[in-house]
Amino acid sequence: MKKFIALSLCVCLLLLCAACAPGSSENTPDASTDNDTTSGLQIPPVSYQAPMTAVSVPLQNQSSKADDGKTVFTYTYQNISLILADPHVAEQVVIDFLTRMDFTNTTAQSVLDAAKTAYKGQSDWSAYSFSKTYAPVRLDQNVLSFYGEEVVFMGFPRPTTAKISVTYDLSTGKALELRDVLATDYSADSLCKLIVDALKDQSTNGLLYSDYEYIISDMFSTNTPVESWYLSQRGLCFYFMPYEIAPYSSGTIVAQIPYEKLAGLIKDQYFSPEQPALYGTVLGKEFVDTDSSQIKQLSELVLDNDGKEYLIHTDGTLFNLCIETGKWSDDGKTFTPEAAVFAAASISAGDGVIIKANADTLAALRLTCHSGGNEVSTSLSVLFN
Repeated sequence: MKKFIALSLCVCLLLLCAACAPGSSENTPDASTDNDTTSGLQIPPVSYQAPMTAVSVPLQNQSSKADDGKTVFTYTYQNISLILADPHVAEQVVIDFLTRMDFTNTTAQSVLDAAKTAYKGQSDWSAYSFSKTYAPVRLDQNVLSFYGEEVVFMGFPRPTTAKISVTYDLSTGKALELRDVLATDYSADSLCKLIVDALKDQSTNGLLYSDYEYIISDMFSTNTPVESWYLSQRGLCFYFMPYEIAPYSSGTIVAQIPYEKLAGLIKDQYFSPEQPALYGTVLGKEFVDTDSSQIKQLSELVLDNDGKEYLIHTDGTLFNLCIETGKWSDDGKTFTPEAAVFAAASISAGDGVIIKANADTLAALRLTCHSGGNEVSTSLSVLFN
């Protein structure tokens, strides 16, 4: 199994493709050119097309069976493909991400070994499992930040969960430490105060320990690097595992400090860029006999190799496009997310996202995006009907 997963990680999607540089002839179609409607797809011409910045992290599953055919262990992880203006930077990010997913670089091997030892042919056996998944929580020209979790099940009453994160500088491809993001003259006391302020409501509701402020202050007074952080679209986030500053019943605690309060504390390049109020409508169709030359920039999300291909595009500009797997309620109004598997900083007229999925997979996806400052959410199964 180890060899199989290692091969799949090495062979998968080192780079999907590099988007054309801004200002190139492929990215600046003539605004006077008529739309090509030979395939039924109409995409308005645009005078300027910024390079697409997009990431795809579809889930992958592998399993190990005993000699009697019983599944004793399952491993859930992610592949990655990334489109950036600089293909070298994209390659650096992909290599680092895949290294984090490599079977031998996780605790998956120890869980598999424990499963093989514990399984004695029990008829009521529940397979041990290890899952490592990330969701993109910020993606723009400067930063790609992931927040996720590792989940271990070894036959206990409940699985053990630990939150994880990694943030990349998209000018270098480097995975950042917190000290890389903070200004050189930042004040630890000021940062701790902002974290405490962000937790005020949870403290008021009695969810935190009475000495949580001291615990947070102590985190920044030691030489041990703080690793439990990430950058969201709205701010710098710190997260605390159960029992760190709150009892288990409170779950993972997240403190989000808005960017507008971080002046002087983080470096300028890590502030989230402002997004103008541009508008667009999400459009979708089956990708059959479509002239792909009409699409100036393409990204791809592969969920099922045997599925049909569908194309998402827009007649305007949308920000923070995200596609999640999960389950819809019977009435189609409530969505329970499982994992965020695709994100794009923006999608404009002339961009396209290809999804390869069967009908069952498509029905279990949700698309969200921002248009004119408002979040729009829809079921992809409805979108393509």
